[in-house]
Amino acid sequence: QTKWRDVYAEQLRSVPWYSTYGNHDLHLDPCACTQNDQECAQVNPNKTDRSRFYMPSPSFFAEHPEMNTEVISLDLNAVGDSNVCHYTPCPGACNPAIWRRYNDAKGLLNWRLGASPHKNLVIFSHYPSDYLKNHWDIFGPLHDRRHSIVYLGGHRHSTDSSSVTPIWPHQSWCVGGGGGLSCDGAQGFLVGEVDAWDNVHTYPVIVPYNWCC
Repeated sequence: QTKWRDVYAEQLRSVPWYSTYGNHDLHLDPCACTQNDQECAQVNPNKTDRSRFYMPSPSFFAEHPEMNTEVISLDLNAVGDSNVCHYTPCPGACNPAIWRRYNDAKGLLNWRLGASPHKNLVIFSHYPSDYLKNHWDIFGPLHDRRHSIVYLGGHRHSTDSSSVTPIWPHQSWCVGGGGGLSCDGAQGFLVGEVDAWDNVHTYPVIVPYNWCC
């Protein structure tokens, strides 16, 4: 309530907000301790419910044919943070759960790369591309040329395209610059626009550092 509904105007919340699990989410979320994704506290399959983020499962996709665009969310906590299970109440159950979700994410990504009819894929996880560069089963497909790809990750508290590992010929951004636990660079948010020719253009809106830090 205080971090989202009370911060963003109702007009901004009148469209679906897509979400993904990060390492800090799992510290207290029952999702860390179960293989049943429907027991995850943040899972919400109701796309018309504007009072919450939309996340039908830890990894999912949503199509926007009016913009020739598909959004793909990937749960990559197994490779993004090696200590994530250490901070949960159930390290023994957590490890197989997050690796199963990693394999689900990998399968979803490869399926949608082959099956999506849309020109643009906006792919995101909690982790920026430099965290994935040693995991070619995820990092490699981000270079797929059948689509125009924009990859977004957070975790690091900065908004920039200079700290990430490139996924040429596509776009890659770190979009974690909204304050919080720490500030690691420029603070602000990323804007993505789809033009009349279905091309995606991205640019950051940077705010004064002391607004967030």
